[in-house]
Amino acid sequence: MEWIKPEDFLFSSKYRWLRFSLSFSGYCFGPQSILSKLAAPSLGPHAIAHLHGTHKWATSWKTFFSEAQTVAERKRVCSWLMKRIVRSLFEAEMLVLNVYSRDIFPCANVASSAFPQYSSMIWQAAELAIAPSSEFQKISEVAETLLPFLLKLQSEQRLRCLNPASPERTF
Repeated sequence: MEWIKPEDFLFSSKYRWLRFSLSFSGYCFGPQSILSKLAAPSLGPHAIAHLHGTHKWATSWKTFFSEAQTVAERKRVCSWLMKRIVRSLFEAEMLVLNVYSRDIFPCANVASSAFPQYSSMIWQAAELAIAPSSEFQKISEVAETLLPFLLKLQSEQRLRCLNPASPERTF
């Protein structure tokens, strides 16, 4: 849980993806509707939440898992990791396709179509996102296959940002 000052939420670039996601979903919270002050959502690099930080969370999951003391906590780590994996793979394609979702099934569907060589692992990740496991081996198999690919995608995306003339995916 995180508390964000309203002025930080409205103006900080750190929360651009969150403003987009909440505005896109039509959420409203109060006592005043802060979201009513936001512009209509437009899909762009600010909508990417997970892929940007892959290099950070991809290396942290094993620590989180090892610190989990109960089966339920290990399952939460599994779900957290698998959701990030599936959503990050989707984010690598969403600007090209001009689509947005946070739902696991559409994200997995787009990702498995875009990266057919990893399709079975993407669907395993999607399954573990909604029906998590506490078994390290099961989680590790998916993570060890998809995380190196995600890190490569993140690196390619960053390089494309430096070359705006590139017709490929960009942040």
